[in-house]
Amino acid sequence: SDEWGKGYASEAMSAFLGHIFAARDIDHLTADVDPRNAASLQLLKKHGFVETGRAKATWNTHIGLCDSVYLVCQAKTSASSS
Repeated sequence: SDEWGKGYASEAMSAFLGHIFAARDIDHLTADVDPRNAASLQLLKKHGFVETGRAKATWNTHIGLCDSVYLVCQAKTSASSS
């Protein structure tokens, strides 16, 4: 798409994290990403998500079984990373 790489996802992630941690009584968020999705992994890490583990064949999709990368973002980490 012509809109990829323009920072829209990063801007949205920053706004989401700022809102969710302020509006909800939570101290962390988790993510589960296909390791082939380098752009999503990069986005999450840029915003304070840290990899906590990996697992094989966790999702059955239209293209077959996919692996997972697990990440966590602490509320205090997110605020300083965005």
